[in-house]
Amino acid sequence: MRSPKDRNAVEVRTATFSVLLKRATLFFDIAEAAPHLYKMHKIWNSLIHHRGSVDILEVNLLLVEHIFPLVERLSKVDKYLGPRISPDTWKNIRELGKLSVDALSSQLAKKLAYHLKVLKRLSGAKISVLLASAPEKPTRGADLIESGLICPACKNEAPSAFQDYDVKVEDGTPVAAYSIPSMMCRVCGLELDESEIQHIITNFEEFMGNNDAETEFWMRAIEVDNLANYY
Repeated sequence: MRSPKDRNAVEVRTATFSVLLKRATLFFDIAEAAPHLYKMHKIWNSLIHHRGSVDILEVNLLLVEHIFPLVERLSKVDKYLGPRISPDTWKNIRELGKLSVDALSSQLAKKLAYHLKVLKRLSGAKISVLLASAPEKPTRGADLIESGLICPACKNEAPSAFQDYDVKVEDGTPVAAYSIPSMMCRVCGLELDESEIQHIITNFEEFMGNNDAETEFWMRAIEVDNLANYY
C-alpha cells in the first residue's frame, strides 16, 4: 500500500471463489473447465470447513481427467506457468492417471459382477414387474434424460439416465451451476455415477459390444444443457 496510514480506511474482503474464477476467465480460456473447478472447490470446502469425507478415487479422477489437463494446456500458452511444472511432475501425474483409471476399471468390474448375481436371484415374474415399473429418480429435482438403455450388468433394457443439478449460491444469489449425471437400472439395481458412465462410454465395445446407436443414447446422459436455466 502506497500510504500505510490509510490502511484502516480500506475495507479488506476475501474474494469468493466464483468471483476469482470470473476474473480468471478474463485472462485464460477456462470456461469449459469451470464446472470441474467448482466441483473441486466444493470438495475442498467440505474438507476445510465441514470436516467432510471424500472419495479419493473420485478426487484423483477429477484431477487427472479435468484439472491437470487444464493446467497442462495453460502451461503451454503462458510462459509464466510453464517453468513451474517440470517434466518429472507431468510424468507422475500421468502415472497417477493410469493408476486411477485402472482402479476405476477394477471397481466397476466388481460392481457389474455383483449386480449380475442380483439378477440371477430374481424370478422371471419379478423381472417382468420391474421392467414394467416406472424409473425412480435419484433425487426429486433430477430430470429423466433417457430410459430403456441397455444395462452393462444384467443386459436388460432397464437403466434410466438422469441429470441432477447443483447450484452454488453466494450471499443469496445463484452464481454457478453444474450438472450431475447418473444412471439407475430398475431390474438389477445398478447405479452409475459420472466417472463410471464416462469410463463405459470410452470403452463401450468392451462393456456393451459394437452398438453405435446405444453409444449415442449413453452419450446423451452426460450432455450438459444451458445451466443458466437452473440459476
